Amino acid sequence: MPRHSIIDSIITTGLLALALPAAGVRAQPATPPAAPPAVAAAVVALPAFQAGMWEYRRSTRDSSGVKQADPAGIRRCSDPTRDIRQRIDELKQKGCRFSPLVKSGEQYESSWLCPANSGVIGIREVVKVASATRYETVSEIHHSDRTVRSITQATRIGECPVPGMTTSPLPPMPLPPKR
Repeated sequence: MPRHSIIDSIITTGLLALALPAAGVRAQPATPPAAPPAVAAAVVALPAFQAGMWEYRRSTRDSSGVKQADPAGIRRCSDPTRDIRQRIDELKQKGCRFSPLVKSGEQYESSWLCPANSGVIGIREVVKVASATRYETVSEIHHSDRTVRSITQATRIGECPVPGMTTSPLPPMPLPPKR
């Protein structure tokens, strides 16, 4: 497996398979983070999103506040709920261990650990669901002494117009204010 493939997969897909290009993350030797906390709770169902043409806009910063790349956007025919399930299965096959999904109101939180050639990568992701056609994802990837934070806004913009047309790039967008 190439050095960045698991990191790129996590950044580009995270739990939600957003299919945006990876943004300059460099793996470094790591001290493995603590295992995701065990949560005693009922199994939480994944959020249900409508399939169709989705617009994804993402901005990424590292722990020093340095912008990792220009904000990225893409339009893609997608079924986000199906994509979530596929990405979880793919990451499990790569050896990632997931803590149970936790739901609070319309917010879903997940964390997992993934092995990498340079150590273990810890990921925490919060999905804030506005509706079956709109959500925001905040992802934090912890590796060594570095944290990469990515915010993705996803909006369903309609039906898929042409069979076989899956993606189209969007112009760069301004970064959201740093929190």
